[in-house]
Amino acid sequence: MKHLTLLSLCTTLLITHFTSGQNVDYNKIILPGNATNIDIGERLVQLAWKNHPSNRVVENEVAVAHYNTNKAKSEWLDIIRIQGNINEFNINPQRDVNGNPTPSFFPRYNFGAYLSLGTLIRVPNEVKRGKAQEKIAANNLDEQKLRLRQTVLQSYNNYLKFQQILKIRSKALEDATNAHTLIEQKFRQGDESFDRYTTSSAGLDMIRINKIEAETEFLNSKLELEQMIGLKLEEVLND
Repeated sequence: MKHLTLLSLCTTLLITHFTSGQNVDYNKIILPGNATNIDIGERLVQLAWKNHPSNRVVENEVAVAHYNTNKAKSEWLDIIRIQGNINEFNINPQRDVNGNPTPSFFPRYNFGAYLSLGTLIRVPNEVKRGKAQEKIAANNLDEQKLRLRQTVLQSYNNYLKFQQILKIRSKALEDATNAHTLIEQKFRQGDESFDRYTTSSAGLDMIRINKIEAETEFLNSKLELEQMIGLKLEEVLND
């Protein structure tokens, strides 16, 4: 039992050690613009973060949450309200026809301070609420960075995949076209059967369809990337 307890304790300490050192640095999820020697995928992530409007939405949410917190903090100024009463009769007393000052009512100056107890309770809660909203907005921003990076790199991987598939099917179409041309020539010369000719023709049509599908998938994957980075993909690849 002692051995099991010691083993469990060691395991817990090891897990705590490794997990504590694996915190994500969200400032590195999107590489800074001055980063050098980066691959095309990371460059696409940079451009998508810079150009896609959805990223500005979450950034503005962070700013709004910060403004709301500052607004809540400024309400402390409304806790104490000072009022006073001072007028012309107090500053420059009137005199009668004989030059004697006219009677004045006292107190000549009237000031008062009012403490809003409700504000004492409300303001701290509003400040806490604002700070909580700031954390939520910051977490949404970090989530956006992770999601954007994943989406862009997956789209780029799909682009590369469909590019290779298109090359393979284009080569297959070229080979099938050459083979069918020979069969067609032999058929015209009477050296090939009609069944073999029609089978070759149907097979060629299927390979053509496969090539069209591959080309469509390739172009759509390209459009998907361009929609995220806000640029023609050629501008990035040829840069």
